[in-house]
Amino acid sequence: MHQYITNRLKFRKLTFQDHNSLFKILGDDKTMLFYPAPYNYKEVKQWINRNMNSYKEHGFGLWALELNKTGEFIGQCGVTYQNIDNAVLPEIGFHIHKNHQNKGLATEAAKAVIKYAKDNLNFNEIFINTYCENRATQIIAEKIGMQKVKEYDKCMNKNDVFWEHYLFQKKL
Repeated sequence: MHQYITNRLKFRKLTFQDHNSLFKILGDDKTMLFYPAPYNYKEVKQWINRNMNSYKEHGFGLWALELNKTGEFIGQCGVTYQNIDNAVLPEIGFHIHKNHQNKGLATEAAKAVIKYAKDNLNFNEIFINTYCENRATQIIAEKIGMQKVKEYDKCMNKNDVFWEHYLFQKKL
């Protein structure tokens, strides 16, 4: 994906120039509530680097999201390979800045990613994996036509802390 546009959003590849804007999202306590901890400055750089490597290796990753009208960076959405309960699966991931949540932007972005994956990637199915208490992401998964197919305990850190997760699936 070089660039992809929906009604309100423009998708493009993340670059290191996005670091400060992405840090405002991944470093935020509220946005990262369902992660073990917010990301620090260095971890955000590593996050961008992993996605840049994924673009080269797989042709996809998490893409920057900008508002069409203003060009403002508001988050990221895309496809990554994730180890989900010992299976490597294509997953839709997204993070939206807290000032732009609850406006349907994550749903719009996730729908666009499904269309992109269906038209351009050789997947038979795609997934969303989320913490059981993250109801907002579960609602988005349901809005884009996904079905909950599994509940499992996911190891969240090196200290063997497990959180219950739900896996949603959509056939493409």
